[in-house]
Amino acid sequence: MLEKIYKLLKPGGQFFCGTDFYTDNKATARWANIMKIQMHLHSKKEWKQFFKNAGFQVKTKHIKDSKNRKKWKREFRTLFITGTKPEK
Repeated sequence: MLEKIYKLLKPGGQFFCGTDFYTDNKATARWANIMKIQMHLHSKKEWKQFFKNAGFQVKTKHIKDSKNRKKWKREFRTLFITGTKPEK
């Protein structure tokens, strides 16, 4: 999927992705069992490598929602990955 998105972008274009389901967010590790669906749990390092393998320059950032009523949103953070297609 990331390779296809990469090909669609113009040089300098960016793709933004956010996930709460990653290994550092321990509160979401049970989601696959709770929802009874297959989900693949990856680390921040793995997510970065997926983007790099597709050709992107990668930046990551964690964002916490300190005012949210849900504990996992307050105490754990959403992982945002920004992939930029290099200028030629």
